[in-house]
Amino acid sequence: MKRIIFLGVLVVLSYSLLFAGGIVEPSPAATSIITQSDAVSSYLQSAVEPYTISNGTHILTVVPALSEAFVLMKYPELNAKRLSLQQMSEEIKNSFLSFEFGGGDESGRFTMILRLDPSQDLMSSDSFTVDEEFLDYVFLDNDRGEFLRVGSHSIIKSMKVEPYGQTEFEFWVRFGHNDEERKAFYRDVKKVSITITDFGFENQNVELRIPLSAVFQDMPEGPRKVLDICQLEREKLLSNGSAGGIIFFDKGSYLDGWRYLEVAPDGWSETGDDPKHIFGYYRNPEGYLEAVGTAETEIGTGSANTKTLVAAMGDSAYINARDKITSSDYAANFCNDYTGGGYNDWFLPSKDELDLMIAFLKTNELISNYSGFYWSSSELASSDFSWTQGTYSGNMYNYTRNNSYKVRPIRAF
Repeated sequence: MKRIIFLGVLVVLSYSLLFAGGIVEPSPAATSIITQSDAVSSYLQSAVEPYTISNGTHILTVVPALSEAFVLMKYPELNAKRLSLQQMSEEIKNSFLSFEFGGGDESGRFTMILRLDPSQDLMSSDSFTVDEEFLDYVFLDNDRGEFLRVGSHSIIKSMKVEPYGQTEFEFWVRFGHNDEERKAFYRDVKKVSITITDFGFENQNVELRIPLSAVFQDMPEGPRKVLDICQLEREKLLSNGSAGGIIFFDKGSYLDGWRYLEVAPDGWSETGDDPKHIFGYYRNPEGYLEAVGTAETEIGTGSANTKTLVAAMGDSAYINARDKITSSDYAANFCNDYTGGGYNDWFLPSKDELDLMIAFLKTNELISNYSGFYWSSSELASSDFSWTQGTYSGNMYNYTRNNSYKVRPIRAF
């Protein structure tokens, strides 16, 4: 019988019917949970022991994929380097933030470590991989009788754990299809359980109470202090971006070289209020008006749009469609020249980035409903129009590029 479920946890398991692909070096998760005997690893092993089921010869251990678990896994390695607590937190800061924002009770995330007894016939092969069909039988239930199925997974690596004579396979899974579905699943529940409906684990479950962090409530002093330092840095980062602005968007992980969008702080311009600038017109080498080609509107495209606009229009853009009078005070150039916090990577937001920025600033009462219109860096196909947003309605409009509207630079990091 197949069912559907969700949660965010780290799983350690073994079963002889699951494999067929290569063996590589152990990961920190497997090393900490299975093989190491230092005090912190021993604590981690004892903490997850109550969340274990067995089919007679093979084991499944479930561990919440929280920032607490991440720090506990990394601490033995960092401690062996004789690093101070502050140095430890600096070394793992970026990875920690991925756990902190991507984990938690409502993340739907697990790490799964599958252990295989080498006496099994399959171990005679030189090559092993995880049979992905196994995940069709792993579910998360809540105390309302609802369940979620694995929505995505990523096999990290497999390894041979010599001291225990076993081979292990580790991979990440995420249950559910989106954050809203997961939030609804967790809303007002007091406990959840992990079940497997095949492979000899039928009629068993691992029960976890909410909040999941209670699993690590008595974690040792060393890793607890590292966790506290990392969480304090996270709070500083959220309240103040790395260039002195305010973080208004977190995409959840570092991809394409960035994770956060930061907006310039209130009073960033010497004018006090956000300054007004034209968008500006571009004439091709033959003297004809045309769009530069920054039609991209998605989150993550504002930087490229701005660079393209400045590269095409240079130091001066045409102020209207009729005359050949130019001005350096055009929106993209003004944002591109901003060096707040000592950084030179500020840009004019794309249409979708502007929408996020305006919503954030209004929600946090950093601008009023009557602040007027703001330019984005997203053009229309026409040489005469580009996208703006009004603060009163929050709607997007396309207006001619000779209008003077407000600008507020952002940056990605």
